[in-house]
Amino acid sequence: MAASPKKSLALDTNLLLDLAGERDFAHEFAEEFFSRGYSLFVPPTVVAELALFASLKEAPQQEIANIALEKIGVWKCQPFSLSSTQLTIALRFAARLMDESLIP
Repeated sequence: MAASPKKSLALDTNLLLDLAGERDFAHEFAEEFFSRGYSLFVPPTVVAELALFASLKEAPQQEIANIALEKIGVWKCQPFSLSSTQLTIALRFAARLMDESLIP
């Protein structure tokens, strides 16, 4: 019998901000997926967005963004980077979505 592929889930910025804000549903979400054998990954865009929020002195998210950046490892969330090929694909896909006015 072949081994099943490892299950993984990419998180968005809002979930990490909710974890940092000690929102119960966010912690329950993470615990549930860990218990189901998922690895939780943090895309580079999420790390960049958290870093931006953390750098903005007047941003309401500044404090919790700093907490999120500090605790990513504690929450067993794994940041990852993209290869140059993957990054090129992502940028072209985003450009196409913008060209079609599907995202700003």
